[in-house]
Amino acid sequence: MILDIFLQHPWAYLTAALVGLLMTKLLVNKYGNGLNGIPGPALASFTDLWRFLDVYRRRPEVTHIALHEKHGSVVRLGPNTVSISDPAAIQKIYAHNSGYTKSDFYPVQQTINKSGKRLITLFTSQDEKFHSQLRRSVSNAYAMSTLVQFEPFVDSTTTEFFKQLDQRYANQNDILDFGTWLQYYAFDVIGELTYSKRLGFVDHGKDVDNIIGNLEWLLNYAAPVGQLPILDSLLLKNPLRLQLTKWGFTNSSSPVAIFARNRMLARVDPEKLGDMKFDQDNGRRDFLSRFLEANQKDPEFMTNDRVLALTVANMFAGSDTTAITFRAIFYYLMKNPADMKTLMAELAEEEKAGRFTREDGLLSWSEVRDLPFLNAVVKEALRCHPAAGLMLERIVPPRGLEVDGHHIPGGTIVGVNAWVLHRNKDIFGHDADRWRPSRWIEASTEQKRRMENYMFAFGAGSRTCIGKNISLLEMYKMVPALLRRYELEFPSADNTWHLNNAMPPSQSRPGRVDTDVLLAIKPEHLANIISREKNHEYRKYRLKDGVSRLWLYETGSGGGRSSITHIAVIPPNTRHEPGSVPNEPFGIGNEDFNAGLKESKYGYPILELYELANPVTLNEMKTRWGMGGAPMGWQYVASNLWEDRWGEDEERRETVKKLF
Repeated sequence: MILDIFLQHPWAYLTAALVGLLMTKLLVNKYGNGLNGIPGPALASFTDLWRFLDVYRRRPEVTHIALHEKHGSVVRLGPNTVSISDPAAIQKIYAHNSGYTKSDFYPVQQTINKSGKRLITLFTSQDEKFHSQLRRSVSNAYAMSTLVQFEPFVDSTTTEFFKQLDQRYANQNDILDFGTWLQYYAFDVIGELTYSKRLGFVDHGKDVDNIIGNLEWLLNYAAPVGQLPILDSLLLKNPLRLQLTKWGFTNSSSPVAIFARNRMLARVDPEKLGDMKFDQDNGRRDFLSRFLEANQKDPEFMTNDRVLALTVANMFAGSDTTAITFRAIFYYLMKNPADMKTLMAELAEEEKAGRFTREDGLLSWSEVRDLPFLNAVVKEALRCHPAAGLMLERIVPPRGLEVDGHHIPGGTIVGVNAWVLHRNKDIFGHDADRWRPSRWIEASTEQKRRMENYMFAFGAGSRTCIGKNISLLEMYKMVPALLRRYELEFPSADNTWHLNNAMPPSQSRPGRVDTDVLLAIKPEHLANIISREKNHEYRKYRLKDGVSRLWLYETGSGGGRSSITHIAVIPPNTRHEPGSVPNEPFGIGNEDFNAGLKESKYGYPILELYELANPVTLNEMKTRWGMGGAPMGWQYVASNLWEDRWGEDEERRETVKKLF
């Protein structure tokens, strides 16, 4: 009888069964992990989808700070995930031999080689024994005592960086997208340090082979997907895709991995040694040389794949993270002229005392490492704007964890977010939420030691970032050298940057192009422009002087996808008001505008129209180009998008097609 009823209404019963299973799963998530007493967002206790969406929106650090301000030092972020801000918990969670292992968040960030195998790095490894052995094998290459040997590599890129800035921007009435160029610099420095060869970003002033774009895509993918790691097994690392890569049907290797492999081949094959022989003969031992030495000592453990993984990790971990701190240093100094003045006075005093000895204006590590205010500026930038924007996840061992009166069972994912910890007023002062480098000067010896002990920008314990010293070397050498050479100022009063948080790192990209703006347009109006029946674009608002291109964001209709599809060229500083549009040639809307029948107050003549070879979707605007949401009114085009799709004249034919 029951079978008969089921057969009569199978879908209804199957639906009911699925709903029942889903409800059971949600209830188990909320009540079955022993975390029901820990406060947090209600939805987060039922599903990890909450934190996936929070990270996908690219500002999770803002959410985490607000939640800890509301709920205290222990906050539930998922059915089995807890964020902790209690400083005392750091030693328990991240100490050597603590028993806390990395969660499944980290393998999501592993790249794939051409054989379809994962490249496991120090950062992404979950195996503590493997991590310890790998770190021991290469730790000497990152030691503070090795820094002096790396200075020539940094100086080489710095010299080229200044040369390019001199040629392109110095003493010219032009705007420098400083954030992008700092990323070019950081990438090329780590390229020199790793391979004795820059990747070419600084030399060419652009993203070579879309390496930076690829890295940003990967980070923007890994951050949200890492909150639901099972998605990675269905997407980038699904078994079919990996097998196809192994067979050679697809190539899942990143551009950085391809570059790294080519440099390895040049190094280990005598016939392909080329320019590398010069570097070795002159004693410039880069990271690759040191990794290959480790390979010779223990080839069974330090395999070629592991050498490749280490060099790729250098590029990924040592480029964007350092660039972020560079941006933070210069941004906060420019926003706070008094601090800029103090730092410049310190540098002038050192120069007056004859402590800067190089004729080329570059500085050595020994000359700058002990400058008090420079130290304070670097530390404050790392405190206010740590590169890692999410908590560093660990799994609680079976014994459990006691934090601030809460018992957290074994198997729970826990972690500390540097953005939260660095705003702890008990540690960093009542004004911990604002930039003030002088706190590091004014603090007592005990207070300064306490602040330094709880700096979390490079992590803590056995998993502290192995490249910390290299990053500091770059900052201490380049920042004062650049400030002694150039005067920096914002191009306009609108000098607030826009943040895009991934892990790693937390991206901050204030760059924009003041000659290009983004406008939304309906498909039917765009069609009239394409057919040349419409020769003016009418708007309620007055675009700023100097705007010469309109990037047209075609809104979806009938369920279609919205995207930037065309670029219209307009004459800069030219706008018509009602009654001033010429009668000839005829254009749709011109007569009504002249008669004052339109809401629009300004008309912009369209001189040329280009079609993008690859339209830019809304998702790409947000995740790859950091432009926020769809345009409301108008907004400036991000400089990195401008360089990718418009760029220099000789490259434009590959990215756009001129319609008229």
